Amino acid sequence: MGIKLLGKPAAKMLHRVTGRQSDPPQPYHYLPIATYEALSLARSKIRFTRFPWQSDTYPVLEMGGQAMKMSMARIIGGVVMILVIILIISSTLGREIMAGRQPGLGSFSIIHFAGYLFFLLMPVEALVPYYYAEGHAAMILVGLSVGTAIAAQLIDYGVGRLLSERVVSILGHRKYERFNRTIDRHGSWAILVFNLLPLSSPNVILVAGIMRFNLRRTVLISAGGLAGKYLAIVYLFG
Repeated sequence: MGIKLLGKPAAKMLHRVTGRQSDPPQPYHYLPIATYEALSLARSKIRFTRFPWQSDTYPVLEMGGQAMKMSMARIIGGVVMILVIILIISSTLGREIMAGRQPGLGSFSIIHFAGYLFFLLMPVEALVPYYYAEGHAAMILVGLSVGTAIAAQLIDYGVGRLLSERVVSILGHRKYERFNRTIDRHGSWAILVFNLLPLSSPNVILVAGIMRFNLRRTVLISAGGLAGKYLAIVYLFG
């Protein structure tokens, strides 16, 4: 009787904490409950996770040291993300402002596209009233907003679909599970609401790709939600 652990990482962990080694390697291993309790005291944890590429729900053991490494990696990733955002804005909109020129639709498209990539989350909805106040036509801004957002979301969906396991480790298991439950429970409505409101729609589309949610439906629903959001923004600030 014990805690069932999956795969080679479990075999290494079993050998490390118990001194026992599986030969030949088994598809799963049992960690004695007493050892699990000792690991729990050491701030390790076991979490149940089901991924689309697996047919069952498995406990996943996370060690404290690995958690610390992941936290450090996320901090570094956050700093890099901020630097990239600053670079994008300063090299487009910032350069136009410094030169005394009217902000153009090119800088709008670049920044707005980047804001809908799952690894560069930015509140790009604020661009629409700003560029509208600068004299650009409302419907052109709405069209560019929807078009660039959909283009970025297609990348998000494709990355999620093609690199599922790696993306989950980057996104974080808890965040993945939260979005997974939301889409699983509400389906198309979840995608619509996340695009209609200023929420993290790129992450929802990323997880939709991981879950193999229908691409055509995802694009159509996203486009509808985005169009509604930006039309409402133009109406409120127009």
